[in-house]
Amino acid sequence: MSPNSPVQRLTVAVIVRDAESALAATLDSVRELADEIVVVDTGSRDRTLEIARRRATKVCEFPWCDDFSAARNAAWPLMTGDWVLWLDAGETVSAESAAQIRQFVDRQARPECGYLLLIQISAAAASLAATTDLTQPELAANYEQAARLRLLPRRGDLRYVGLVREQIHFDAQRGMLEVCVAPGIIQRQSAPNESQLRQARAARNLRLAEREDRQTGASARLELVRGDAYLVQGQPEQARLAYRRGVELAERGSAEMLEAYYGWLTACDEISTAKDEQLAVAAAALEIFPLDAQLHCAVGTYLLARGRADLAARSFQMAAEHGQINLETWHLVGLAEISASCWAKALEMLGQTEQALKLLERLALSEDASERLLRQLLDFYIARDRRQAALELVRRLPMELSARELLRTVVRGACLAAQGNFAAALPFLRAAYDGGCRENLCYVWLANCLQELGLHGEVSPILADWQRHWPRSAEYRRKVRESGARVMATPVAPRVGGTPPAENTRQQRVFRHDPLPLATGPAPFSPPLALPTAGSAAQYLTMGNQLYPAEGMAFQQFALS
Repeated sequence: MSPNSPVQRLTVAVIVRDAESALAATLDSVRELADEIVVVDTGSRDRTLEIARRRATKVCEFPWCDDFSAARNAAWPLMTGDWVLWLDAGETVSAESAAQIRQFVDRQARPECGYLLLIQISAAAASLAATTDLTQPELAANYEQAARLRLLPRRGDLRYVGLVREQIHFDAQRGMLEVCVAPGIIQRQSAPNESQLRQARAARNLRLAEREDRQTGASARLELVRGDAYLVQGQPEQARLAYRRGVELAERGSAEMLEAYYGWLTACDEISTAKDEQLAVAAAALEIFPLDAQLHCAVGTYLLARGRADLAARSFQMAAEHGQINLETWHLVGLAEISASCWAKALEMLGQTEQALKLLERLALSEDASERLLRQLLDFYIARDRRQAALELVRRLPMELSARELLRTVVRGACLAAQGNFAAALPFLRAAYDGGCRENLCYVWLANCLQELGLHGEVSPILADWQRHWPRSAEYRRKVRESGARVMATPVAPRVGGTPPAENTRQQRVFRHDPLPLATGPAPFSPPLALPTAGSAAQYLTMGNQLYPAEGMAFQQFALS
């Protein structure tokens, strides 16, 4: 559409139930974006209807009939916009994304297209881990995102089908619907009672999947619903079978097939006897998706678990340089950068420190380097007592002047501790901590110094405070195991958020970004998941036979047979 064309009307549509804690934020975030807001309530028993009537243009009460498509389709007749943006309670659109979407609808959107928008959620929320401050470097990059078909033209031939995990359907005789990508990001928040909601949603989804299966027959979509629900319920064997059926039923090369493979691998993570099968499944998936970054990531992890850091390093390198991502599957934001980070740490594990240093400096000292990469290079400098370089690097970190000075004090102490001079290091680290520094780096080296100097009575309070500020820290978890300390778990209030949406929030963890071990330093970190070579699947078949010569185990042994 040309800039001089008439402005398009945009409707924001929401189906909702019992979402009083989430709906207001969702509707307020689109106030400037929407020409009208349509809310379909499916039987709320709280203040949801009251909130909707204050903020929405139109509110419809639709009796819940165990059918998400029916609820969505009830909204179509109420709309008057040329375009429809579908949101769920708990999802918000930033001012920047709202402006991008508005401009796109007015100037570029084509009525023969439906548009994918990125849905973004913190990985901490997705895995139900409590977190405090997502701006902290360990968590800042830990966001997952996936593209979903959310921006649609208001056409008479479009409707939703499916009781659960509903999909858009169009009348092919009246026109096609080309799927493209639009700008803008939808942020999804977690609910305070997320765990209970997920359990209830899993039971509901299983019931709906069984009902639809009886009505229309088996499909990959329904097997994905089952697999996701079984994982939530702690039934990995049932999930594994569902995802396997999903692979068999899915169209070859489709996003559904890839997602089913992800689920299968994730289920195997929870089954102690399925580790060889897991490697075989990953290789079978690579035959179909040879450049998928997350599959390479999984294989790299499995190779590391088998002590092949050399192959893993090659994997990380190739993934960073050539790995691809299917936008319609959940993946970590900044995956390419994360794989490069893991590549550098894998090189450290192999003793190739100069190569690791050159790689990190090339990545971290570029103008657009992330804070995470800067901090990884900082760790590298500290572990090798490159004090001046570390102090200079601190200047590049985005923080207040007072916080920066405290961190410089931590760096001085950490460099001493890295060389084994714990007595000289402790005053610096104590001074920074007493001054209010709550950086993960401060906790790592302070706890290490106290333990090395035999001051065990002081370790436990530090660990308890560490847990409050960094509940997902890999170093914290390892230090607790190492010290044998009994730390009282301190509840961390989850972020305020909304009711989870009708569509499934992915809980698969085919790619968990945990830090790799450092070759030197206070203690090794926990092992990672990261990305391997983007070579052919034949390379992995050969690799499998090389790794398991005694058993003669080829990767394809378990694949789909």
